Amino acid sequence: MHTPTGTIALIGAGAMGSQMAYRMFHSGAGTILTHLEGRSEGTWKRATECGMKHAAYVDISAKEALAIAQLVVDAVKDSKLHPQKKLIFVDFNAINPQTAKQMAQLFDGVCVTFVDGSIVGGPPSDMFNPGLYICADSKDEANLDDLDAVLKRYGLRPFPLKGEGSGIGDASAVKMANSGIVKGAIALFTAMILASHASSPSTSQGLLHSLLPLTACLYRPNDPSRSSDDP
Repeated sequence: MHTPTGTIALIGAGAMGSQMAYRMFHSGAGTILTHLEGRSEGTWKRATECGMKHAAYVDISAKEALAIAQLVVDAVKDSKLHPQKKLIFVDFNAINPQTAKQMAQLFDGVCVTFVDGSIVGGPPSDMFNPGLYICADSKDEANLDDLDAVLKRYGLRPFPLKGEGSGIGDASAVKMANSGIVKGAIALFTAMILASHASSPSTSQGLLHSLLPLTACLYRPNDPSRSSDDP
């Protein structure tokens, strides 16, 4: 349960959360805590297989990001933790930048560093490791670096957003911008394929064949030689 860096808890044992836990667990992070009350038998089984263990707390849906953040803040205040104890709360929900900034305000005056995060790509697998984009307030850059090191140590692929003008909301903005590009590209591809098919089925087949090199470039399975800093 306890790693050299402390205890890791992951709220939400769905397809993404369980596979992130699996990768961390098998990279030496130890048991990953989560909340499974009210979840299906399949979710319990998947969580257990991925190295997760049930830990009780107030049942709030993982979709209610602000409510979960408030729950964490209240729990920390009630526990009277020592101000020097290092705690980091990362929100990886797909929320807009303003919501991320609103969430960060909940942690003002609490001995917890809030990190805005986003996940680009599908769940981790043997062939793929999604990008984890993380950012924090400039005063918390040292804790952001610590989080970056922990995520890399346990098999994930973080990309900290730092530098001039960076701050809370940047990681959420990356997710929104990426989603816009991906959805726009899908719409464009679909329109062109349908238009080519209107000419003839063979035209659309030729178009799809011509796109194979492009799709091969867009999809790059994990390569051990690639650094975790690579995009």
